[in-house]
Amino acid sequence: MPTRRHFLNGAAATGVALGATSLFGALPAHAEMPVDRIQRNLTGTGYSAGTGGTLDSQTRAATMRFQADHRLVQDGKPGPVTQSVLAAMVSLVQYKAGATMDSSFGSGTADKVKAYQRAHGLVVDGKAGPNTMAKMGIWRAPGYGNSAIGGSIRRTEVIQRAAYWPNIGLGYSRSRYYRDLDNSKTYRTDCSGQVSNSWHATQSYSTRTLDNISSVISKGSLLPGDALNAYDYHTVIFCGWANSARTRYYSFEESGSVGAVGREVSGYPFYSDGRNWKPRRYHKIVWG
Repeated sequence: MPTRRHFLNGAAATGVALGATSLFGALPAHAEMPVDRIQRNLTGTGYSAGTGGTLDSQTRAATMRFQADHRLVQDGKPGPVTQSVLAAMVSLVQYKAGATMDSSFGSGTADKVKAYQRAHGLVVDGKAGPNTMAKMGIWRAPGYGNSAIGGSIRRTEVIQRAAYWPNIGLGYSRSRYYRDLDNSKTYRTDCSGQVSNSWHATQSYSTRTLDNISSVISKGSLLPGDALNAYDYHTVIFCGWANSARTRYYSFEESGSVGAVGREVSGYPFYSDGRNWKPRRYHKIVWG
């Protein structure tokens, strides 16, 4: 499993400057996922975290197992990048189970998962472990993924690819290019380059041209791996709603002020920005 040093050495070797923002560096003010929610989400997806809202040894160990499955730095710290990936996995489970998509694996989600398990002949424990996720068609541990450039890509692989640049603390640039997770292609290290990278597109599109490879969808249709795009301004990868009111969500993006980050965005569509933001879905994205 590559370590953070491995990732950073790879960046240095290509001459791409890393931004001042590290994996847990300063971000714009935003709410972070409470520890008790992180614990419920880890346990609900089969990683057996602790309880009580403190980052105990059991929770750190569960976080490391989750990070290993998603090729994140294994430090046991559920920071913004891990939170966004975790929100995506919980959201996919909630969607498949018919639960409210709020990135929180509470009792309501557990009940829906139990109903799904009963209907599909699975062990009924209310936890979306490996067998339940496999039945749901969710790729639990994407590895390096198996999509081809410009080919079909699973939602879990989109999220994993989107997490890579924030995971190594890559800086922002409109002129530089940097490699993707599996070293298959380089993409421009700005916001639309990050979305192009996440979708494993054939080139680095812009906020003006992402519509060539995606379609407008409704706010209510947003799923992990889709994007929010403001023409000629900014674009982000959507990971999952942070509340049932759908006013906040978890995301990955390349930001001109802080570089590549995972964070919770408040004020849908983007910190209450008044531009014409549109939810968009990549033409080649598939379930799982």
